[in-house]
Amino acid sequence: MTGDDWETTPFPEFTEQQVAAIVKRSPVADVIGEHTSITAQADGTFAGVCPFCSGLRSLHAVPETGRWQCYSCLECGDVIVFICKMRDLWRADAIQWLEHRMASRSAPAVPARLKSEEPPYNVQGTAPENTL
Repeated sequence: MTGDDWETTPFPEFTEQQVAAIVKRSPVADVIGEHTSITAQADGTFAGVCPFCSGLRSLHAVPETGRWQCYSCLECGDVIVFICKMRDLWRADAIQWLEHRMASRSAPAVPARLKSEEPPYNVQGTAPENTL
């Protein structure tokens, strides 16, 4: 997801239950992995390049706790803090961004043939007579 297809709502408000649900459905390793290179470690954690200081393998994410930390620049926090820092957003806007990310991931995918303007072709390379 790019920042171009998302717009903030002025003064978004979220209850603590809504925030907890959004954070629960936004795994820290998945969100960080969309912004920098991370790999799974044998102990179940993830390590990678810190996008804030470019420290190699200094960023560690722990899925069980939902927290991350860079051992080079000492930045740390949860998934909301990561988005706040990564996208330069206020907390409420970062929560709204994560909510939008969740909604775009849970939307049913449109089949590729419905996206294209060309009719689907059968194995022989000819268009079928009855296409929807």
